[in-house]
Amino acid sequence: MKIKIIGVYFGTLPSYFQLWLDTVGRNPAFTWLLYTDADLAAYTCPENLRVIPCSFAQIKERVQDKLGYAPDLTTPWGLCKFRVAFGKIFEDDLKDADYWGWTDFDVLYGDLTPVLRACEAGYDKILPLGHLSLVRNDARLTTGILAHPLTRPILSQENPEKGSGCFDEIEFPSKILPSLSARQQNDIPFAHFYCRYGHFRIHAAEALYKRLGLTEGARPAPVPCVFTWRDGHLHGWFALPDRSVKKVECVYIHFFRRDMSPRVAAFENGQAYLIVPNKIIAYDGHDLTWGEIAWLDRPRIHWRYFLKRLTVKKIAEKLSAQIRKSGPTVPCGSAPRPTVGASVPVARPDSPSHGRDRSPLRSDAGGK
Repeated sequence: MKIKIIGVYFGTLPSYFQLWLDTVGRNPAFTWLLYTDADLAAYTCPENLRVIPCSFAQIKERVQDKLGYAPDLTTPWGLCKFRVAFGKIFEDDLKDADYWGWTDFDVLYGDLTPVLRACEAGYDKILPLGHLSLVRNDARLTTGILAHPLTRPILSQENPEKGSGCFDEIEFPSKILPSLSARQQNDIPFAHFYCRYGHFRIHAAEALYKRLGLTEGARPAPVPCVFTWRDGHLHGWFALPDRSVKKVECVYIHFFRRDMSPRVAAFENGQAYLIVPNKIIAYDGHDLTWGEIAWLDRPRIHWRYFLKRLTVKKIAEKLSAQIRKSGPTVPCGSAPRPTVGASVPVARPDSPSHGRDRSPLRSDAGGK
């Protein structure tokens, strides 16, 4: 079984990139292909990582050559929606692969054995989100993805349809793959955090919620959590409302626009590490208590997230979007008066669409 995971990255690498490399090396059954303009001379790269030096312009040219039309692609971040076509775009490097996939770089991997088992079981698509996903390398499947009526309009300049903004995470698994009768396996625990909190709150991670006995809603469940990594295994420690502690092994952790400050240079054999908001530190490996978890993951404001967005440009974009959303204005005095006693719908702050953020602030081909 040969599995190749594609990563495309242009710009400054994350502060914990060496730790990312260390977690790659702990999964020798997988091969990572890294297309990048970054200089990796200062890093220790594992044997299962192949680095392909290239520029964004070269990748854009490759996309156009392989797809046969001008892509709607102006920034590296825009490559996210092209992930569904990676099987065609990078086909020259995937000829011997049974599965191909894509990944983000604001992640750390645990033991990916559950993903390997899903590949061996023959699923067509494995894992639901853009942080890490795999697709079976099948000509019929690749052709069907490219031929679907949604694909070209969203990827091309001819009549660019923006879609949801998360093509690889929404339209691809919910519309394209079902139309091809593709089997999907999403019941593999991973950790993904809500980006606007300074503390960790798991979000959009149904398989993990299932193992915690929780029901996913419009907002993350108020369950404090921290994570540990040791010798290739990643565990989440959760302080549940009944004051019990639940430990769940995860295949990866996604930091999602969170500035992590590693206090260690690399992951060493036999050493335990603690992942908390917003740092990675060595620790003695003891079992964490409810009180320790609750304190380490106490509520806090994610100041960097909001300060980065307090710019004139961002504020103007938000105001412009709200004006467009509200539609044409009604002249004063022309609006009908509400009937006495009639109810007026009020947008609830916990509704699914409230506060949805899809700002493309990352320079890599991922990190939604």
